[in-house]
Amino acid sequence: MSDAVNPGTGEIGGFSHRWSDPANEIFGALAKAQAGIKNAIRESTNPHFRSRYADLASVKEACWESLTAAGIAVVQMPINDGPNIGVVTLFAHGSGQWIEGTVYVAPTKYDAQGVGSVITYLRRYALAAMAGVAPDDDDGEAAVGRPAERAAPASGNGATRAPQRQQAAPAPSDAAAEVSKRWRELARDIDLEEDTGMLTRVGEWGAFQTLDRMSADLGPPEVHAERMGMLQTRAAKRRERLVGSLEPFDR
Repeated sequence: MSDAVNPGTGEIGGFSHRWSDPANEIFGALAKAQAGIKNAIRESTNPHFRSRYADLASVKEACWESLTAAGIAVVQMPINDGPNIGVVTLFAHGSGQWIEGTVYVAPTKYDAQGVGSVITYLRRYALAAMAGVAPDDDDGEAAVGRPAERAAPASGNGATRAPQRQQAAPAPSDAAAEVSKRWRELARDIDLEEDTGMLTRVGEWGAFQTLDRMSADLGPPEVHAERMGMLQTRAAKRRERLVGSLEPFDR
């Protein structure tokens, strides 16, 4: 690939972004849409860092109505390039004009769960970047670890007391204990599940996905992969036992 920039399409080396020629109508429609695009609300929580973030649903909610009202359809397609997983985000206008952006990243683990997490992550950031969505940063200072210190009121002699030290964040061991607790609860739920279809789709369970995010934050990656893999193996064995117990009735 060439590193040159094509001024007509915007293609750069790795084809990170490009658009149709002409593109006057879609850019005009996007400008109108952005007038109504909101900030994405930080509704999801990272339990390890005690911080909030705007998930894919929040980003979509912030821009979808404005984009569709402007006649812009959004299509996001997962792709791969060697070891990298990517997402192509296409904004398509009713006129036939379009804008396209592509972003790649290497997943920390190459299985269905790891690839799925990367795709969701890239969809969120790509959609926010192309639509112009910003997170509602009402807790931004806390998220980057720079809480504002407030000076205490002056005492009677005019001296100002030193600002109080902010309470330290919970120790990482608290997060590890929560992960262990949730792991045991999920293992119990797997052992009690009677639906073989549900066991096949254990990676789609909300409790599994929540635990997967929490476990990934703890690291290291190989421990996280082993921890979640044990649950998937547990679900597979549970399903095998259930299928085996039903075989006599199927004959």
